[in-house]
Amino acid sequence: AIVLLIDIALSPVVPGANDNASGVAAVLSVAEELDRAPPANLDVWVVLPGAEECLAEGMRSFIRAHGQELDRERTFFVNLDSVAWGTLWYQRSEGTVISYPMGPRLIELCDAVAAATEGAPRGLRHSLLTDALPPTIAGFSATTIFGATENGGAPMTPSYYHTLEDTPERIDDEALARAVAFAVALIRTLDSDASRALAR
Repeated sequence: AIVLLIDIALSPVVPGANDNASGVAAVLSVAEELDRAPPANLDVWVVLPGAEECLAEGMRSFIRAHGQELDRERTFFVNLDSVAWGTLWYQRSEGTVISYPMGPRLIELCDAVAAATEGAPRGLRHSLLTDALPPTIAGFSATTIFGATENGGAPMTPSYYHTLEDTPERIDDEALARAVAFAVALIRTLDSDASRALAR
């Protein structure tokens, strides 16, 4: 933790076009799409907590403020992080020291959507620390959708990750569109799943 804090303190501010302005753009695009045809059984919130690079302090703060208001069985967190580069992945588990599994039902639905998606996103277990971790630790179902290239089966970040070269010119519009489409399809699938649960 001390090494991470020193790295945060000494690192310069970077443009962050991919990490994570692309995630913000994707979330707003998803919200716009859902606004045109709202889910019948879901109350969708847009949360832009910030401070993910500071050990997810923004999301940790959100969970501290609102965690008691939310039903852990019926609340799902879908995090979009650095989605304008590479191929699409979703996390099955994450954590830098201890690996926390993401919500089983949410991952089942991710798998189902991926199976029906061209250029199929894949799930993986990874040591990333993202905004999906605080809700997972608090007992909610969560996952992170992110972009990366593959190297020997492991996702790799771009060469400009966390540098001054992470500028808007490097945004891959097609990768961004794939992330939006996958997130919308996942939320539609969650909506259908909620409908079946209500019927039961």
